[in-house]
Amino acid sequence: QNFYKNEINRKEMYLRYIYKLHDLHLPADNFTEAGFTMKLYADQLTWTSRVLVSDPQYAGLQEWQRKEQLYNSDHHLLRQRKGFCVLLQCWEKGIPLCKELADLYECRLFDYSKLSKILRTQANFFDNILTQLRPEPEYFRVGFYGLSFPLFVR
Repeated sequence: QNFYKNEINRKEMYLRYIYKLHDLHLPADNFTEAGFTMKLYADQLTWTSRVLVSDPQYAGLQEWQRKEQLYNSDHHLLRQRKGFCVLLQCWEKGIPLCKELADLYECRLFDYSKLSKILRTQANFFDNILTQLRPEPEYFRVGFYGLSFPLFVR
């Protein structure tokens, strides 16, 4: 994906890649991966009033509007599923996003109902960090020994 973004500077191709990757993760219930995929796109956007041109699906929207949509929309960044924040299924990753949205609602849009909602979401993340049990991740090392395996996995 970085090839499209950095090497040949083709934002349209990069966005198509992001959307296709996102659409591959959703049917498999890989919500964490889908959220991180859309975060790649959201990280490219700013909170400015510049109009989107590289995203044909949302042409005419201002960048901050699309970024807000990505942060709040259903299968993306701040959606809770079964009590977990979608990003890495850990609430610590959602808190900075909540802070960004809170700043937008408080200082720029003056939308106090949205501010209230996002602050409640952030408070829930903090409560979950303190009270919810989370399984420890397990990692395994796999080794392929013998000449019957290709060189790149031995």
